[in-house]
Amino acid sequence: MSNDIKDVTYEIEDRYLSPYAFKSRDTAGRVTPVEECKIRTEFQRDRDRIIHCKAFRRLKHKTQVFLSPEGDHYRTRLTHTLEVSQIARTVGRAIRLNEDLIEAIAMGHDLGHTPFGHAGERTLNELTNGHFSHNEQSVRVCEVLERLNLTAEVLDGIREHRIDGNPKTLEGKVVGYADRIAYVNHDIDDGIRARVDAEGDDAADHARRVILRDHDDEAHDQQLNHHRRAAEDFDVDGNDGVDDFVQHAHNGVFGARRAII
Repeated sequence: MSNDIKDVTYEIEDRYLSPYAFKSRDTAGRVTPVEECKIRTEFQRDRDRIIHCKAFRRLKHKTQVFLSPEGDHYRTRLTHTLEVSQIARTVGRAIRLNEDLIEAIAMGHDLGHTPFGHAGERTLNELTNGHFSHNEQSVRVCEVLERLNLTAEVLDGIREHRIDGNPKTLEGKVVGYADRIAYVNHDIDDGIRARVDAEGDDAADHARRVILRDHDDEAHDQQLNHHRRAAEDFDVDGNDGVDDFVQHAHNGVFGARRAII
């Protein structure tokens, strides 16, 4: 076994990770080569470059949904990023993917997002005749504005994390799903919190019914069984079962999200 910590990490990856995982030693590298680190893999270095850059710190001032919320408990792009990383790493560990690559993509995936919540992106998109995309802007932040010189795999995962994206690694796919899981749930949570004092609010009541539906309800049981079967069909080779599972859950929760936000 090598004395270099990074080489030990490589050996652990070879023994532990799934054959479908992207191994750190296989990276295509950076546009501008840099001296190798004896401790960190290239994906670990990418994560560190991202969390120490100015654009990452600015995420704390960018709201997730509301333009200017009152209170300290609403999500920001920074807290959203942390939630995405947590969800994605949990999934990645369960199916033995490369957590370092997952974390680097997750930490950088929203660096180019606009302020003023979702409305900010819609407005910029209108002003640019449909040519603004926060994922492409995230890559621009990394490459041009911050000059982070990230690896090809991390940049690909950041660029392709959108709903219709097609990342080259399974780690990138996991981050895309984790992003949706995070924002669908916490946007509803923030929406309910914003209107929690509105007694009898139909939208809030509808959201609660969707989220907290009675588990004895026959239709709900059928839907859960359908999701379970779809999830069982999933394999790491890209079976459509996982897409079916996520899309059904996504559609159901988005009904509540639209009603309350």
